[in-house]
Amino acid sequence: MKILVTVDTYYPLKDGVQNITQNHIEQLQLKGHEITVITVQNENIKEFEVINNVKVYRFKLFTKFGIHFGNKKEYLKKLKEISDNVDLMINTCIQSATTDLVLSSLRRIRCKKILYLHGRYNFKYEKYDFISINTFIKKVFFNLRWRQFYVSNSKNFKYYDKIINIHELDEATKYFKKNINEEIQIVNNFVEDEFFKFSDEKKEQLICISNFSDLKNQKFILEAISNIELHKKLKVIFIGSSENEYLKRLREISNNLMKKNSKLDIIFLVGMDRTEIRKILSESKIFLLGSKIEKIPVVLLEALAQGVPFVSTNVGNIKYLPGGFSCDTLEEFRYYINLLNKNEDIRVELGKIGRKYTIENSKLINMNNKLESILIDAMERG
Repeated sequence: MKILVTVDTYYPLKDGVQNITQNHIEQLQLKGHEITVITVQNENIKEFEVINNVKVYRFKLFTKFGIHFGNKKEYLKKLKEISDNVDLMINTCIQSATTDLVLSSLRRIRCKKILYLHGRYNFKYEKYDFISINTFIKKVFFNLRWRQFYVSNSKNFKYYDKIINIHELDEATKYFKKNINEEIQIVNNFVEDEFFKFSDEKKEQLICISNFSDLKNQKFILEAISNIELHKKLKVIFIGSSENEYLKRLREISNNLMKKNSKLDIIFLVGMDRTEIRKILSESKIFLLGSKIEKIPVVLLEALAQGVPFVSTNVGNIKYLPGGFSCDTLEEFRYYINLLNKNEDIRVELGKIGRKYTIENSKLINMNNKLESILIDAMERG
């Protein structure tokens, strides 16, 4: 099949959706399918290049306050040109420029059309939405903005031949089943094979892997570990992509914590390659996630694949994953860190459960085969 994929982020830029999308694309390419990608162009990145035999076109698009700006006409012109010459188009994520801009044109696109969701906006009011008047106003604005988006595009969504999401209990799955009358296909997020290499030998260390930002909320983790019960030295490692102001604030907080508790050793690492990250993760006892917003983060699945149980904030679909604890409060978060850190047998058994789950449900080849079968079925339905 000739396939066009639209996605907001693609290599050399990196995030969770990019990782899932690019791995799927390159696996499909190896199976003989011909893939073209259209994505967003950032500074100092080429307008066109070929990456691992995949043609990648980029357009300057950006989103502010949920509204998309940039070279929209040029983007849609190229999309129409390519879609006229492929069998199938996959739009990745809603509430993203590369998908939202094409919704009103779907009925005029002749090839088969697939919407590959990675969840959707959370309309519920969370605790952090009430931190200040600004955060509350921002939440009200985006609730109105995205509610209008879903109402105005409800008819457009029906032009998709198939809709895929990452979990059967996700809010996006529920919405599309109820309002679009679609049988939603589920393709789980996956773990690359290298992360299934397992080691029983764990060091006295906890780990958090995510970009340093307020949304990823590493400050929350520092608050949690500030009062954990320690009888011996414990290392807590934070790994992110790059230095920024938020990381500077984290370092200040961690320095104060280490002065108060000599048994705590808090380390921040940036710019690590995947091999180094995998090694450190495999040696860790507990994976920590303090995010305010997530769906099913791949990095958490990678931890489970290595037999590392997690303690996480209760966000997205994490509560449905075996192999760890989802927490609603700081006190719960701290409690479960203490529980796993002090009870080796519970930590090991929970790690085994999480590893078994990922082996059975999160292997790249299995998820890619499932995706391919969905695409073939869409083509065969005429």
